[in-house]
Amino acid sequence: MKLSNNFKRFLRLFFAICIFLCVSKPSNDFFVVVQGGSMEPVLKNNQLVLATKEINPLFLDDIIVIKMKNGIIVKRITAMRGEKYVENLNKEASYMLASEKAGLNFHIQNNKKISLKEIPENYYFVEGDNRSGSFDSKNFGLIHKSQIIGKCLL
Repeated sequence: MKLSNNFKRFLRLFFAICIFLCVSKPSNDFFVVVQGGSMEPVLKNNQLVLATKEINPLFLDDIIVIKMKNGIIVKRITAMRGEKYVENLNKEASYMLASEKAGLNFHIQNNKKISLKEIPENYYFVEGDNRSGSFDSKNFGLIHKSQIIGKCLL
């Protein structure tokens, strides 16, 4: 008997929820649905991911769940305390990491005002794995630890 794709997805979700209920502390763990393709190829659009509310400690490359004004997003921590980033102070604020690993060369032009800053404690630079298709710290700047509601358990 051949099962439909929708039924297969339902079974996977059903078994994931059963396993979740059997092995986790429901008060600390929760599911989040990844929206969009910003975390591809690691996480796909509409993928269900298990996360924990226990976020301490946070490390570089952790995938986290962030509460924003208009919803919840899932991103990777790409820089933290002490690392440098560049803030473009023109009409639209834009940000980028100023590290050797990012492979960036900066050319300061007369018509652009930029500021090199250090990430303070309890702030994080987050990005999607799909760098060209991600709305992240390059657009909205640093996020504060208080915005982090979970850490994904992969």
